[in-house]
Amino acid sequence: MIHAVFHPDRTVIEQFSDGQHPHGSLWLATRALELRHRHVRGAFVDGLCEPHQEPRTVCRQCAGETGYSVRGG
Repeated sequence: MIHAVFHPDRTVIEQFSDGQHPHGSLWLATRALELRHRHVRGAFVDGLCEPHQEPRTVCRQCAGETGYSVRGG
């Protein structure tokens, strides 16, 4: 799976794949948010919907087919 640090407007700031580190992509993205992107107000970590380059939990195109719920923005 790929996780990313997202800007509040839902664009990718930095992304990571599970193969990059033994702890996985979620751990890497969380650490990047804490260490490198903490100055970005409202930045967050989520899985990446690769086809649409959006956070998986809010991808409106994929919400129905992946089972993820859609958050309002």
